[in-house]
Amino acid sequence: MQTVRYAVSRGVILAMSVLPVVATGQVAYQQLPAATGQGVRSDGQIANPGFFQRLADDFVLSSSASISGVDWWGGSENFAFQDLTNITAVTVSIYSNGPGNIPVEPPMFTQTFPKAAIVVTSTCGEFLLGGYEFRMSVDLSTPVALPAGPKYWIHIGAVLAAFNLDAMLWSQGSGGNNLYSADSAPNDGIWQGPIASPLGDFAFRLRTSTAPVCDPKDANCDASFNTADITAFVNAALSSTGGCSPCAGDVNNDGVTDGKDVQAFVCAVFRTP
Repeated sequence: MQTVRYAVSRGVILAMSVLPVVATGQVAYQQLPAATGQGVRSDGQIANPGFFQRLADDFVLSSSASISGVDWWGGSENFAFQDLTNITAVTVSIYSNGPGNIPVEPPMFTQTFPKAAIVVTSTCGEFLLGGYEFRMSVDLSTPVALPAGPKYWIHIGAVLAAFNLDAMLWSQGSGGNNLYSADSAPNDGIWQGPIASPLGDFAFRLRTSTAPVCDPKDANCDASFNTADITAFVNAALSSTGGCSPCAGDVNNDGVTDGKDVQAFVCAVFRTP
């Protein structure tokens, strides 16, 4: 247990998240980023050289739901990169709860998403050592039906280009029970815990929407993000009818695209993954 605490503390970096979050579809469960904005290293690999740890957070649904999408908040450790340069993919897994109150292998669902398949939006948050915080969103290949009542676990971890460079920090969340599970020291595929910690809640959201993830920075709805979106954003902000999609340009998640989105949009332009 002592090695697990060391592993977690090594990955902790303070952050400051200054923007609201963008909801996409119906929300089945969420732990939004905490005001303290701390993060813990979370890897998506098993039995690799160097320092690796997988993390899982527990949750219980109040109503049965078919989960089709996941959002989470995180960023880089910033030993070498402020952005997500060293992250090539992210693994998302959902587990049932087993004896000892830890995740049961194999997972009920697991999917590894290449970085190109992840919708990444800057939150304008910045970790204490300078890494940028992002909200990342994916749609699952197959919806996962979860009855209400039982405890489940979700693991979100990054696959790295170079194991000795920046890993992903999974931002601290709020609204959970401060319990998590870890596969760390050794990283051998065996979950440990549950571990009680003030940093035991991580920021994620489970969605039931079957619609594609809506990217607020894609202001002209061409499925890409480039300078053409700047003109479209300005037009949407000045228009009374809004943008080309329900979320186009509404980077601060207040339901409209207007001057209040300017700061967030500028962050999205300059802080790319």
